[in-house]
Amino acid sequence: ARAGWPDGIPGRNVLDVHIVRLRRRLAPLGLVIRTVRSRGYLLEQGRVEAATGS
Repeated sequence: ARAGWPDGIPGRNVLDVHIVRLRRRLAPLGLVIRTVRSRGYLLEQGRVEAATGS
């Protein structure tokens, strides 16, 4: 563990924090990180919702 984390083992939510930061930075580029249960994450091009006139 010391070779991978010389400053100590990271906290439990370190991945969540980084995913949130990535989502914020990628949103203006039209990219979305989706969580895929029991699999991981998926990077997708964001969808533009069509406005309806009704």
